[in-house]
Amino acid sequence: MPRLYFYEKNGQQFGPVSLEKLVHAGIDEQTYIWYEGLKEWIEVKDDAEVLNALRVARPLAPPSFGQRDRGRYASANHSQPMPPNYLVLSILSLLCGCIPLGLVSIFFSVKVKEAYNNQDYDKANLYSKRAKISGIAAIVIGLLFSIVYIYYFGEELMNM
Repeated sequence: MPRLYFYEKNGQQFGPVSLEKLVHAGIDEQTYIWYEGLKEWIEVKDDAEVLNALRVARPLAPPSFGQRDRGRYASANHSQPMPPNYLVLSILSLLCGCIPLGLVSIFFSVKVKEAYNNQDYDKANLYSKRAKISGIAAIVIGLLFSIVYIYYFGEELMNM
């Protein structure tokens, strides 16, 4: 009798299924599986039979040409999602009048993708936070400066 597998996907347990159905169920190397004889659930990457069947069913495809990065292909399989780069916020912060902080925010926004492509996820998250903080600070300072300016020089502007 063929082995029957159970697997976990999106917090739900499925199975029992055959090996063929398992590899076509949208699993990947980090999916947890269990079958009779195992003491606990394991990841697909820890079971040679399932891993080989998965690779045969879905062979690795080369990345598209657009993913080239400095002469080498960028990894298509990142272990973490890319943090937000807040580039739109950074550009808007320039329009609010605090150009120095807006430029700092743009610098950090660009560095997010660079660090992520180098698989330095801690730096990517740090740059993302700094881009957000400096963008928000630039907008707040720019708006405060505008309010103070209008308060003190508003009458002179209206009399022109």
